[in-house]
Amino acid sequence: MKAAVNKMTATIPFRLNASFIQQQGALIALILLIIFASISYENFLTSQNLLNVLKQNSMIGIVAIGMTFVILTGGIDLSVGSFIALGGVLSAYLSTMNLTAAIVIPIVATAALGLVNGFIIAKGKLEPFIVTLAMMIGVRGLVYIITNEESVIASPNTESFFNFLGNGLLLGIPIPVWLFIILIAISWYVLKHTPFGRHTYAVGGNESASQLMGVKVAKVKVLVYVISGALSGLAGIILAGRLGE
Repeated sequence: MKAAVNKMTATIPFRLNASFIQQQGALIALILLIIFASISYENFLTSQNLLNVLKQNSMIGIVAIGMTFVILTGGIDLSVGSFIALGGVLSAYLSTMNLTAAIVIPIVATAALGLVNGFIIAKGKLEPFIVTLAMMIGVRGLVYIITNEESVIASPNTESFFNFLGNGLLLGIPIPVWLFIILIAISWYVLKHTPFGRHTYAVGGNESASQLMGVKVAKVKVLVYVISGALSGLAGIILAGRLGE
Protein backbone atom coordinates (compact mmCIF):
# COMPACT_ATOMS: atom_id res chain seq x y z
CA MET A 1 0.00 0.00 0.00
CA LYS A 2 2.81 2.38 0.95
CA ALA A 3 4.64 1.60 -2.30
CA ALA A 4 1.52 2.39 -4.30
CA VAL A 5 1.12 5.71 -2.51
CA ASN A 6 4.75 6.59 -3.15
CA LYS A 7 4.38 5.70 -6.81
CA MET A 8 1.25 7.86 -7.13
CA THR A 9 2.96 10.75 -5.36
CA ALA A 10 5.94 10.49 -7.68
CA THR A 11 3.72 10.85 -10.75
CA ILE A 12 2.08 14.09 -9.50
CA PRO A 13 4.94 16.42 -10.56
CA PHE A 14 4.95 14.80 -14.01
CA ARG A 15 1.21 15.38 -14.36
CA LEU A 16 1.56 18.97 -13.24
CA ASN A 17 4.39 19.56 -15.71
CA ALA A 18 2.43 17.96 -18.54
CA SER A 19 -0.60 20.09 -17.69
CA PHE A 20 1.52 23.26 -17.61
CA ILE A 21 3.12 22.44 -20.98
CA GLN A 22 -0.30 21.77 -22.49
CA GLN A 23 -1.76 25.04 -21.21
CA GLN A 24 1.29 27.23 -21.90
CA GLY A 25 2.60 25.52 -25.02
CA ALA A 26 2.64 28.70 -27.11
CA LEU A 27 4.54 30.62 -24.43
CA ILE A 28 7.11 27.84 -24.05
CA ALA A 29 7.58 27.68 -27.83
CA LEU A 30 8.10 31.46 -27.93
CA ILE A 31 10.71 31.30 -25.15
CA LEU A 32 12.57 28.49 -26.92
CA LEU A 33 12.47 30.46 -30.19
CA ILE A 34 13.91 33.54 -28.46
CA ILE A 35 16.69 31.44 -26.89
CA PHE A 36 17.53 29.84 -30.25
CA ALA A 37 17.55 33.19 -32.07
CA SER A 38 19.70 34.78 -29.35
CA ILE A 39 22.30 32.05 -29.72
CA SER A 40 22.20 32.01 -33.53
CA TYR A 41 22.15 35.77 -34.19
CA GLU A 42 24.29 38.11 -32.11
CA ASN A 43 22.17 41.18 -32.92
CA PHE A 44 18.85 39.59 -32.05
CA LEU A 45 18.64 40.91 -28.48
CA THR A 46 19.73 44.43 -29.33
CA SER A 47 17.25 47.15 -28.43
CA GLN A 48 17.00 48.32 -32.05
CA ASN A 49 16.06 44.85 -33.31
CA LEU A 50 13.56 44.21 -30.51
CA LEU A 51 11.84 47.54 -31.13
CA ASN A 52 11.74 46.76 -34.84
CA VAL A 53 10.12 43.38 -34.15
CA LEU A 54 7.57 45.01 -31.86
CA LYS A 55 6.83 47.71 -34.41
CA GLN A 56 6.32 45.23 -37.24
CA ASN A 57 4.03 43.02 -35.16
CA SER A 58 2.11 45.69 -33.26
CA MET A 59 -0.65 45.76 -35.90
CA ILE A 60 -1.08 42.01 -35.62
CA GLY A 61 -1.15 42.43 -31.85
CA ILE A 62 -3.89 45.07 -32.08
CA VAL A 63 -5.99 42.77 -34.26
CA ALA A 64 -5.27 39.89 -31.87
CA ILE A 65 -6.69 41.92 -28.97
CA GLY A 66 -10.01 42.19 -30.79
CA MET A 67 -9.85 38.54 -31.77
CA THR A 68 -9.31 37.63 -28.12
CA PHE A 69 -12.73 39.03 -27.22
CA VAL A 70 -14.29 37.02 -30.06
CA ILE A 71 -12.53 33.77 -29.17
CA LEU A 72 -13.46 34.11 -25.50
CA THR A 73 -17.12 33.91 -26.55
CA GLY A 74 -16.41 30.76 -28.56
CA GLY A 75 -16.41 32.52 -31.94
CA ILE A 76 -13.95 33.29 -34.70
CA ASP A 77 -13.51 36.25 -37.06
CA LEU A 78 -12.01 35.52 -40.46
CA SER A 79 -12.81 38.96 -41.85
CA VAL A 80 -10.16 40.94 -39.94
CA GLY A 81 -7.65 40.87 -42.80
CA SER A 82 -10.14 42.43 -45.20
CA PHE A 83 -11.11 44.97 -42.53
CA ILE A 84 -7.46 46.00 -42.22
CA ALA A 85 -7.29 46.57 -45.98
CA LEU A 86 -10.56 48.52 -45.98
CA GLY A 87 -9.45 50.67 -43.03
CA GLY A 88 -6.17 51.54 -44.72
CA VAL A 89 -7.76 52.34 -48.07
CA LEU A 90 -10.53 54.49 -46.58
CA SER A 91 -8.00 56.32 -44.43
CA ALA A 92 -5.83 57.18 -47.43
CA TYR A 93 -8.81 58.29 -49.52
CA LEU A 94 -10.37 60.40 -46.76
CA SER A 95 -7.08 62.11 -45.98
CA THR A 96 -7.94 64.47 -48.84
CA MET A 97 -10.90 65.74 -46.75
CA ASN A 98 -9.44 66.21 -43.27
CA LEU A 99 -7.46 64.34 -40.67
CA THR A 100 -10.42 63.61 -38.39
CA ALA A 101 -12.37 61.94 -41.18
CA ALA A 102 -9.32 59.90 -42.18
CA ILE A 103 -9.12 58.44 -38.67
CA VAL A 104 -12.70 58.23 -37.44
CA ILE A 105 -14.60 57.07 -40.54
CA PRO A 106 -12.47 53.95 -41.26
CA ILE A 107 -12.83 52.78 -37.65
CA VAL A 108 -16.57 53.48 -37.67
CA ALA A 109 -16.95 51.68 -41.01
CA THR A 110 -15.15 48.52 -39.90
CA ALA A 111 -16.94 48.59 -36.54
CA ALA A 112 -20.25 48.77 -38.42
CA LEU A 113 -19.27 45.76 -40.51
CA GLY A 114 -18.33 43.99 -37.29
CA LEU A 115 -21.81 44.87 -36.04
CA VAL A 116 -23.27 43.15 -39.10
CA ASN A 117 -21.15 40.07 -38.36
CA GLY A 118 -22.26 39.98 -34.74
CA PHE A 119 -25.94 40.59 -35.53
CA ILE A 120 -26.11 37.77 -38.08
CA ILE A 121 -24.25 35.40 -35.76
CA ALA A 122 -26.22 36.29 -32.62
CA LYS A 123 -29.68 36.79 -34.09
CA GLY A 124 -29.46 34.60 -37.18
CA LYS A 125 -27.87 31.74 -35.23
CA LEU A 126 -25.37 31.13 -38.02
CA GLU A 127 -21.87 29.77 -37.54
CA PRO A 128 -19.22 32.49 -37.06
CA PHE A 129 -16.91 30.69 -39.49
CA ILE A 130 -19.42 30.94 -42.34
CA VAL A 131 -20.56 34.50 -41.60
CA THR A 132 -17.09 35.99 -41.25
CA LEU A 133 -15.79 34.05 -44.26
CA ALA A 134 -18.54 35.58 -46.40
CA MET A 135 -17.76 39.02 -44.95
CA MET A 136 -14.07 38.55 -45.69
CA ILE A 137 -14.77 37.79 -49.35
CA GLY A 138 -17.31 40.59 -49.69
CA VAL A 139 -15.12 43.29 -48.13
CA ARG A 140 -12.10 42.16 -50.12
CA GLY A 141 -14.13 42.60 -53.32
CA LEU A 142 -15.29 46.01 -52.08
CA VAL A 143 -11.68 47.10 -51.56
CA TYR A 144 -10.80 46.02 -55.10
CA ILE A 145 -13.72 48.06 -56.45
CA ILE A 146 -12.83 51.15 -54.41
CA THR A 147 -9.19 51.11 -55.43
CA ASN A 148 -9.68 49.77 -58.95
CA GLU A 149 -6.78 47.48 -57.99
CA GLU A 150 -4.40 50.45 -57.83
CA SER A 151 -2.35 51.99 -55.03
CA VAL A 152 -3.97 54.72 -52.96
CA ILE A 153 -1.77 57.64 -51.87
CA ALA A 154 -2.56 59.77 -48.83
CA SER A 155 -2.99 63.53 -49.20
CA PRO A 156 0.25 65.52 -48.76
CA ASN A 157 -1.55 67.63 -46.15
CA THR A 158 -1.91 64.66 -43.81
CA GLU A 159 0.95 62.50 -45.02
CA SER A 160 3.27 63.66 -42.26
CA PHE A 161 0.75 62.59 -39.62
CA PHE A 162 0.32 59.15 -41.19
CA ASN A 163 4.07 58.70 -41.32
CA PHE A 164 4.28 59.69 -37.65
CA LEU A 165 1.47 57.30 -36.75
CA GLY A 166 3.07 54.40 -38.56
CA ASN A 167 6.77 55.17 -38.12
CA GLY A 168 7.13 57.88 -35.45
CA LEU A 169 8.82 57.54 -32.08
CA LEU A 170 7.80 58.66 -28.60
CA LEU A 171 10.49 58.37 -25.90
CA GLY A 172 12.41 56.14 -28.29
CA ILE A 173 9.53 53.67 -28.71
CA PRO A 174 7.52 53.42 -31.97
CA ILE A 175 4.02 54.91 -31.87
CA PRO A 176 2.35 51.63 -32.97
CA VAL A 177 3.94 49.90 -29.98
CA TRP A 178 2.58 52.57 -27.63
CA LEU A 179 -0.90 52.09 -29.09
CA PHE A 180 -0.57 48.32 -28.69
CA ILE A 181 0.49 48.63 -25.04
CA ILE A 182 -2.35 51.07 -24.25
CA LEU A 183 -4.92 48.79 -25.88
CA ILE A 184 -3.57 45.78 -23.97
CA ALA A 185 -3.99 47.66 -20.69
CA ILE A 186 -7.53 48.77 -21.56
CA SER A 187 -8.54 45.29 -22.70
CA TRP A 188 -7.09 43.67 -19.58
CA TYR A 189 -9.06 46.06 -17.38
CA VAL A 190 -12.28 45.50 -19.34
CA LEU A 191 -11.99 41.72 -19.21
CA LYS A 192 -10.97 41.51 -15.56
CA HIS A 193 -12.82 44.36 -13.87
CA THR A 194 -16.04 45.09 -15.76
CA PRO A 195 -19.38 43.26 -16.05
CA PHE A 196 -18.94 43.08 -19.82
CA GLY A 197 -15.63 41.26 -19.38
CA ARG A 198 -17.16 38.75 -16.98
CA HIS A 199 -20.08 38.23 -19.34
CA THR A 200 -17.66 37.62 -22.21
CA TYR A 201 -15.99 34.81 -20.26
CA ALA A 202 -19.38 33.46 -19.19
CA VAL A 203 -20.76 33.27 -22.73
CA GLY A 204 -17.69 31.39 -23.90
CA GLY A 205 -17.84 29.05 -20.92
CA ASN A 206 -21.49 28.06 -21.18
CA GLU A 207 -23.85 30.05 -23.34
CA SER A 208 -27.03 28.39 -22.06
CA ALA A 209 -26.10 28.81 -18.42
CA SER A 210 -25.14 32.45 -19.05
CA GLN A 211 -28.55 33.13 -20.54
CA LEU A 212 -30.28 31.53 -17.54
CA MET A 213 -28.19 33.78 -15.26
CA GLY A 214 -29.51 36.88 -17.01
CA VAL A 215 -26.56 37.61 -19.31
CA LYS A 216 -27.63 39.21 -22.59
CA VAL A 217 -25.79 36.72 -24.75
CA ALA A 218 -26.75 38.26 -28.09
CA LYS A 219 -25.61 41.71 -26.98
CA VAL A 220 -22.25 40.37 -25.80
CA LYS A 221 -21.69 38.54 -29.08
CA VAL A 222 -22.51 41.60 -31.14
CA LEU A 223 -20.21 43.83 -29.08
CA VAL A 224 -17.18 41.54 -29.35
CA TYR A 225 -17.44 41.56 -33.14
CA VAL A 226 -17.80 45.35 -33.10
CA ILE A 227 -14.60 45.56 -31.02
CA SER A 228 -12.81 43.21 -33.41
CA GLY A 229 -13.91 45.25 -36.42
CA ALA A 230 -12.94 48.60 -34.88
CA LEU A 231 -9.47 47.40 -33.88
CA SER A 232 -8.94 45.93 -37.35
CA GLY A 233 -9.79 49.33 -38.84
CA LEU A 234 -7.28 50.98 -36.51
CA ALA A 235 -4.63 48.48 -37.60
CA GLY A 236 -5.41 49.40 -41.21
CA ILE A 237 -4.84 53.09 -40.48
CA ILE A 238 -1.47 52.28 -38.89
CA LEU A 239 -0.58 50.12 -41.89
CA ALA A 240 -1.38 53.04 -44.21
CA GLY A 241 1.06 55.12 -42.17
CA ARG A 242 3.78 52.50 -42.33
CA LEU A 243 3.46 52.01 -46.08
CA GLY A 244 3.75 55.75 -46.55
CA GLU A 245 7.28 55.73 -45.17
